[in-house]
Amino acid sequence: ARSINVPTAIPEIKLQLRELGHPITLFGEDHADRRERLREVIARLELDQEQLDKLQAIINQNPLQPAAPSAPGAAGPTITTQDKVQKEVFYSPATEAMIAARKEIATYSFAKSQQRLNNTRRIRETEELENEENKAVHELYTHSKDLTLNASQVGDDRPITTVRYSPDGNFVCSGSLSGVVKVWDSTSLANKAVLRGTLDRITAVSWHPEARFDRDGPMLLAASSAEGCVHIYDFKKFADQD
Repeated sequence: ARSINVPTAIPEIKLQLRELGHPITLFGEDHADRRERLREVIARLELDQEQLDKLQAIINQNPLQPAAPSAPGAAGPTITTQDKVQKEVFYSPATEAMIAARKEIATYSFAKSQQRLNNTRRIRETEELENEENKAVHELYTHSKDLTLNASQVGDDRPITTVRYSPDGNFVCSGSLSGVVKVWDSTSLANKAVLRGTLDRITAVSWHPEARFDRDGPMLLAASSAEGCVHIYDFKKFADQD
């Protein structure tokens, strides 16, 4: 291949590569690489031509002889039953080992299929539940845009931790980090009572389910604190004192 003369000019090298059906430039190829590639392409073409010439010479030396015509009336090649192509579907009996293997494969496959179905069903149920929750959150967020501030009140010197309406809706109790429970009028937000009993922060407050100020009997209010205690107050007694 080194003895093959190739042009040195870039346009001529690209032209010959294009005429031979090869790309004029490969990725990362410089001028020297392109020239060497052209030399290798020409060498392969010359080698292929030499092989074709040798093959043609062999054919010329040993020409194919035409087949002798068959005699008139001579019978053609006979086709036996074994030479006939089997076109019908047939089954061969399986061995005991094959039957056992197929049963084992079926048992394994059915269990895996059931597992995949259960997982798919579980994922679908989870997605449906998440969609319902997202829908509820979206509706709540949409309705919250229509809410307007009715009243505002400073509940304590320290942050408020919990707020709860009374069952009749007339009062609101709040708990704070200062350990104080306060009861407010839900309409005027006037402070109706200050309930003390702990120095630790209030974690939760809750009214008795039947607590109503217009009924006889105590109006109980429970409050839990971070110290692990639960305090129960009768709001009516504190309200009467005020």
